[in-house]
Amino acid sequence: MRKARKYYSPQEKMAILRRHLLDKVSILHLCAAFQLQPTVFYRWLKQFFDNGAAALRRKPTAGKQPDSRQRGIAVTEGQLWRLGNPEKPSSNG
Repeated sequence: MRKARKYYSPQEKMAILRRHLLDKVSILHLCAAFQLQPTVFYRWLKQFFDNGAAALRRKPTAGKQPDSRQRGIAVTEGQLWRLGNPEKPSSNG
């Protein structure tokens, strides 16, 4: 008879990953304790590292979009940065 599949919430997945990454609990121990296949654990770990930047991205405050003045400032700052950091000419010769 087949066991029912256990579905873990994102919070549960993070708690399991945290035990490995911070508490240094071995993957084999965690997989045995939570009845996981190691491939599932490694997939969660990959998803965590691949999507980590999205979790750290700043969110706009209360749906406020940057106004045209702020966009203009950002464009000007980018242009100034490029002027101060020109690309090196290639030496093909």
